[in-house]
Amino acid sequence: MGAVTAELTIIDPASDIHLMPGDMVTPDPSNPDALVPIESFGAITATFVDEAGNELQLAEGQTSAIRIPVSGYNPPATIPLYYYDPIAGMWFEEGEATLVNAADGDFYEGTVSHFTTWNADRRYETIFINGCVADTAGARIANVRVNMEGVNYSGRSSTYSDIDGNFAIPARINSTQLVSATFGQSSRVQTVISSAVDNNLTDCLLLDTASTQITLRWGERPRDLDSHFLGPNGQDGQFHVSFSNKQVTVNDKLIFLDVDDTSSFGPEVVSLYDFPAAGTYGYFVHNYSGETVTWNGARVNLNIDGYNRAYTPPGGSLLRYWHVFNIEVDELGGYEVVRINEWKDSLDMSTPPTIVIPTAPRHLAAPKTFDKPMHPLLDKLMQEKYYAK
Repeated sequence: MGAVTAELTIIDPASDIHLMPGDMVTPDPSNPDALVPIESFGAITATFVDEAGNELQLAEGQTSAIRIPVSGYNPPATIPLYYYDPIAGMWFEEGEATLVNAADGDFYEGTVSHFTTWNADRRYETIFINGCVADTAGARIANVRVNMEGVNYSGRSSTYSDIDGNFAIPARINSTQLVSATFGQSSRVQTVISSAVDNNLTDCLLLDTASTQITLRWGERPRDLDSHFLGPNGQDGQFHVSFSNKQVTVNDKLIFLDVDDTSSFGPEVVSLYDFPAAGTYGYFVHNYSGETVTWNGARVNLNIDGYNRAYTPPGGSLLRYWHVFNIEVDELGGYEVVRINEWKDSLDMSTPPTIVIPTAPRHLAAPKTFDKPMHPLLDKLMQEKYYAK
């Protein structure tokens, strides 16, 4: 057969549920025409190709052992295995995995019949979060995508607003969720705590014409990372948005910390609809818990005018703050995103001398850049026999 190339990818849904392919749904066993949501406790993708690039699979009747690093909260002792069908765009149950406790990290172990993306999941009982989507003038908007993401569980769902701008989106009972809307622009992120009955949002999700969102996610440790966003206050001073001052108004424009997470994983979300004054804006991450551990899985996503940039922490000795980027705004509202990516002892917005500045004037398309994070277990998994014929 010749040389075989293997590719192994670990998916940590607790760090970012959006790393999972497709929607987190599966056919309802009691009604195959209906779909039910699932929550994940870890996933892994394995592919094998020959020298010609042809995908290889297990021979008929053969099986393989698989181990999935555990992710998330309170993993059960046994859990169903699901594989992702890219054609159907959903997950299908096949087999079961058992929780194994190990000194170097817990994992689920099970047996599979083919190579694909495998997910340790379970179905959960749902309620509906009911709400509406509107523009800043209060007019309802139809066909807007509404997203729900679990905070204390690794699940997500999406739906669209109807002709009257209303929506109903499923969520896990007795849990905490983040709800937002996107339609070219983005709404603020609302934190919704569900009970055992449907939840009705008091206010509509509002879409604005220009939106910037900064999202921080990380792994289980450090337990508490905090977002700090600073910039000119329009009066020769500086504003500072953080957990202790979640909302400021500068020149009649709001800047706010929508979500402040204190128990691992995140996310923390800073939102603003426009830059209220010319000057330098800076984004920092602070290790509030003070744990002297590597920031495994830490990642910042900057979405500005619909373009995404992703950042991961630099190497070197850890200091109190990770200075991620600055945004330089001119008098006409044009901006440049300045990648900093340095450890600092204070909230110092000075720019290092050797920096590459991707320019992004407000009216021009900005280049997409992504810094791919590496999972800490990847090297170990590649060295061990997680798949055996």
